[in-house]
Amino acid sequence: DTQTETVSIRALKFANTVPFTITSISTAPVFLKAEDGSGNTAVLFNDTVQLLTTSAKGSFSVSGTIWANTSVIYLASGSKTVYYRDKTGGNPVITVTRTDSWTWTDTQQETVTKPTVLTSKVQMNLRSGETGVMPMIFWQSDTVEYTVYIRNIGTETAINNIVVDTRSFDTNSNNAVDYISMDTNTVANTWAYTIDPAFTVWIAGEPATGASNVKGLRWRIAVLGINESKAIRFRIRVK
Repeated sequence: DTQTETVSIRALKFANTVPFTITSISTAPVFLKAEDGSGNTAVLFNDTVQLLTTSAKGSFSVSGTIWANTSVIYLASGSKTVYYRDKTGGNPVITVTRTDSWTWTDTQQETVTKPTVLTSKVQMNLRSGETGVMPMIFWQSDTVEYTVYIRNIGTETAINNIVVDTRSFDTNSNNAVDYISMDTNTVANTWAYTIDPAFTVWIAGEPATGASNVKGLRWRIAVLGINESKAIRFRIRVK
């Protein structure tokens, strides 16, 4: 007489030696294994497990090069390598689980770094010396100096940062102005301006002093390090 028995696994585990740290544009391998009662890989286990993450922007794939989101993974001979990526910075918790007659679960907290870039803008009336971020009164021929601050408070270097200001030239909410100058050659890598009301066509470089048809200014800051700040200044004259 013979009888076939089933010996279940003892545990599901993340086999990564330490939790990983990735950027918001990179991936990390995740090593999965089923363990037997001795803590070894259960090589006779060939079945599926489920993967979960607490991040709404996190996902798994069986390939790190041809990405296809999946949450159900097949373990062959008790193990499998999958890949994880996440577009949200923080510390997501990933979980591997399977439920048969009981539930096996393992969790691991990872780190995803991401830049967080903040901008602010301060205006100064060079005639009166008044400065601040709130609306203020200007007279005809007053020169206004604007300072645009950009700061990276995130956990990853920010690259190819684009700063655009069209509001300063918006005659729907402000008086008409003439462009005077900008001081960006030690801050920005490139700069441009537009005379297009639709902001579609941009011209590389700086407008001519006294130009009255400028609709916006744009700067590119190639690299902004962690906790790094930069300031862009330009001046206009109220007509």
